Amino acid sequence: MRHYFCRLSPVEKWRWVGMRLRLALYPGEPRVLDEYLAIGEWLECNGFHSRWQVALEACRLLLATAADPALPMYWRAMCLDRIYEPMDQLASLAAGCADHELAHRQLAGLRWKLAHLDMSTSDDSVSGLPD
Repeated sequence: MRHYFCRLSPVEKWRWVGMRLRLALYPGEPRVLDEYLAIGEWLECNGFHSRWQVALEACRLLLATAADPALPMYWRAMCLDRIYEPMDQLASLAAGCADHELAHRQLAGLRWKLAHLDMSTSDDSVSGLPD
């Protein structure tokens, strides 16, 4: 597995780490989130993706992970704890963006999803009490 990972392009590595994060493949390893954000930063610094693309994809991934009731609650909460970083980047980028309208609509959509995020677990739907 390690050997295969070394042969991936930087963008493929970022996506692979993102998949590990999204599916909580290593829930005892919270550094996966740090690794994902660091690779994203490296991609933008080296011209593979724009800052907007990296921050937008990170927000979407973290929101999707936090909203998944099948994942451990601490994993979901960890994603919520860190979503401010890419969200702040998007807010600062939207202010100076040439396509101001689209950027603000995308940012408003993400903020709405975050504000209305359902953090119930898959066990919450079954109370065990008779109707």
